[in-house]
Amino acid sequence: MIGRLTRADAARILGKTVSTVRRLEGEVLFPVRDERGVYWFERGAVERIAERIRDGRIRCARSEYLKTTQARRRRGKGELSKARRENDRLRRANSRLAERVVELERHLASARARS
Repeated sequence: MIGRLTRADAARILGKTVSTVRRLEGEVLFPVRDERGVYWFERGAVERIAERIRDGRIRCARSEYLKTTQARRRRGKGELSKARRENDRLRRANSRLAERVVELERHLASARARS
């Protein structure tokens, strides 16, 4: 197919290995997977990335990739930790509100019983 490329085709155009193409997936390359599980890349997108690699705007060295990925993961863990703390805070607040609702329902029931 002229407009679609396999990982091997993309690697050939990029002048990189298939492993490098895999590392770039989800970062700068976004393949589409077909019903057989084959990943297809748009030729135009791969050619644009190849140009950026040649210009030095994208680094494909494994060590560079690992540095940026590890930093991204560390940031993600911090964000996940914040989200967990917020979730716990909201659960506690919800629990207090649920207790208050029960208390008010009892008060309302006793007021109705008196009248």
